[in-house]
Amino acid sequence: MDAQSFELLEEKINKMITTLNLFKTENKELKMQNQELRSLLDNKEQMINTLNNEKEQLKSVQGDVESYKQNQNRIKEKVDSLLLKLKEFEDYQ
Repeated sequence: MDAQSFELLEEKINKMITTLNLFKTENKELKMQNQELRSLLDNKEQMINTLNNEKEQLKSVQGDVESYKQNQNRIKEKVDSLLLKLKEFEDYQ
């Protein structure tokens, strides 16, 4: 090999080292972004789980409210019926 071939080889090696360093820097940045995104994803998943739990609790409360309303309506109907019977009894007297 002559001097020109060594210079060309040295130039190619230097370019490869520069490119390798760029790749290392980019890889490090991508790893940091990946970690940030994983952390963000974990937070979002926790938020979704919390919201799903709250949704289930609200469904339960909603069922309780519906049951209460139905009971309230039955009581109102009974009271109205009793009042009507009382009125009929008073009118009969």
